[in-house]
Amino acid sequence: PHCSMVQTISRVMKPAARRQDTEKQRLVFGPALPQSGAGKTASAEAPCTVTAQRKRVLGPARPPAGSGEAASAKVSSKVAAERQRTLGPVRPPASSGGAACAKAVTASRTGELPEQGWSSKWSGPTKRASLLAALQAAQMHVVYALRPRSSAFQDSVGSVELEQFDLDQLLLEHATGKWRVRKINADEAIHWLLEEGASLEALCSHADVGARTAGANIVMSLGATDCVKTLLASEDWRARATAAQALGHWPDLKAAEAFAPDLAKLLQDEEALVRTAAVATLGTLG
Repeated sequence: PHCSMVQTISRVMKPAARRQDTEKQRLVFGPALPQSGAGKTASAEAPCTVTAQRKRVLGPARPPAGSGEAASAKVSSKVAAERQRTLGPVRPPASSGGAACAKAVTASRTGELPEQGWSSKWSGPTKRASLLAALQAAQMHVVYALRPRSSAFQDSVGSVELEQFDLDQLLLEHATGKWRVRKINADEAIHWLLEEGASLEALCSHADVGARTAGANIVMSLGATDCVKTLLASEDWRARATAAQALGHWPDLKAAEAFAPDLAKLLQDEEALVRTAAVATLGTLG
């Protein structure tokens, strides 16, 4: 009887122990994997769900390599045709022209005369860049070759005319000694620029004191009475003050005395620096 009772208890306890072991395994390792064939439907649905989600986030999948070459070529040809219709044909690379321009500019800056046939070979931008380079370096023999004095010669070689900004900028740079060329060459370049139309008034009215001082030195070196009279009547007070100060250091004080009436008018100027310069110059002239 005792043995039969033990066997009965064992049959009752074994399923409960097995259930406890299964629960422990599930807590530690997670749910058991489905048996072969049991999860075919679920595993077939999962890729579909992933594909739909990918398409929603990233867009449709790209076609295999090579399948869209014909379509891409067709789109590219359409884009090229539309660009040519709207903007005109594509320009060829400007490497050769750029190299030729750089060579001409370098030659002009170092004092080499233009090559034979330059007037027909060089483009307008090349002529302008070369003239600017020659003026910066004060290579005046090159300047006269590129921009002859005679208007007839200018037309024959297709000489370019510099803009007002370029003339004023070059005058400022040479007057303040930016390019560090010989003084005799810089003076010749300054005279050339003034004859071409560079504004001495703009230099004398510059915001920088050093530039205005350089303008006063040019006024004194030129000794041009018309120029001084224009500066004394300038609308810019800096130009008036510069001209009044320059008259006080005029090489020929007797000639400067002719401007005494103009200096006397400046004694009523609204700017204190103009009045101060006029008083000092009148005192120098006696």
